[in-house]
Amino acid sequence: MGGGVSGLSAALSASLNGAQTLVLERNKKIGTTVRCGEFFPSLNEAGNLFPEAKTLEKFYPILNNDMIANKTKKIRVFSPQNRKYEFPFDGLVLKRGKFEKTLGDEATKAGADIQTGTNAEAVAKTGREMKILRRNGKGETVVKAKLVIGADGFPSMTAQRTHLQNYTKDTDLALCVQLTVHGANLDEEAVEMYLGTEYAPGGYAWVIPKGRGEANVGVGARFFCLKHGKTIVDYFTALTRNHPVVPKYLREARFSPLIGKTLPVGGMIPRPYADGTLLVGDAAGLVVPTNGGGISTALVSGCIAGQVAAHHVNDGTPLSTYENVLKKEIGKPVRRGYLYRRIGDLFMFHDRAFETLLRMIGTGNLAKTVKAEPILPFFH
Repeated sequence: MGGGVSGLSAALSASLNGAQTLVLERNKKIGTTVRCGEFFPSLNEAGNLFPEAKTLEKFYPILNNDMIANKTKKIRVFSPQNRKYEFPFDGLVLKRGKFEKTLGDEATKAGADIQTGTNAEAVAKTGREMKILRRNGKGETVVKAKLVIGADGFPSMTAQRTHLQNYTKDTDLALCVQLTVHGANLDEEAVEMYLGTEYAPGGYAWVIPKGRGEANVGVGARFFCLKHGKTIVDYFTALTRNHPVVPKYLREARFSPLIGKTLPVGGMIPRPYADGTLLVGDAAGLVVPTNGGGISTALVSGCIAGQVAAHHVNDGTPLSTYENVLKKEIGKPVRRGYLYRRIGDLFMFHDRAFETLLRMIGTGNLAKTVKAEPILPFFH
């Protein structure tokens, strides 16, 4: 259910492991709607961020220069008072649309049937089967399956219809808006993050260079911060007009239309599987809360889910295996990110207190916090 990164990863894995696989994607083409900063760790950085995620290594050979817009060397963080913290980080800025298309092509070669322009209107468990109401240009039909993988993002219809617990608290949700600028004058090797209640309360704003004067510019703020007369667009406007740094990049830039999405930042949901259902990617809450990164976790969760699904259908492997393997590969970084986010919530809604905290922890610990790496032994 869904033909984004997590769904295509799941389809590829399930097909390679011998399952008859169908992908339902509402967009008319794979990779046409990208609501993402497109930032992805290099292979070396991925090994540091997700040391147990051996699954992730499988996807790097697929990447070629046609799918990479830019390679960055560092992350630069600006505090509420515009104090700069900078640390090295080798990153890849993807052409996510092309990456998704390649994943789709690989899944098709492995035997998956990808149906675009198709909505999954409903899903229900009936006896030993899952029934999906499918609607496309030809009308409505019912598809029967032994298992459904919910890769339909947040909020997930699959999760709601199969009674899996999803996010309900505003504190665990972020609203993000982004656009692509052309003709910007900026440091092409640095991803920049901007903190402070004036621009991104409870989250951060970003400029991610895509090379040749192109960049993704966006703001992510927590839902409960948008109840005081300001919208997420107001914060984005403040960033691009009033921030001490960002407007200088954009003086001669051209802007694409603004797009938005809701991002879960409360860690993995309590149980990412049920009888006949697995959830992957954003649908399972698999976003690192301190940086909003979700491509790596989407790939890993999809790959594991596809493999477990195929073995479940073919030889009865219990679905609980999915959760066990998932926690082993990416559970700690996601959980640590959530813990760090909770600690940050005590400070980041008060700029002076947050500024003091940043100065106390310094660049090294800030880098570990952003990357959700261990700071002290008990944060392992």
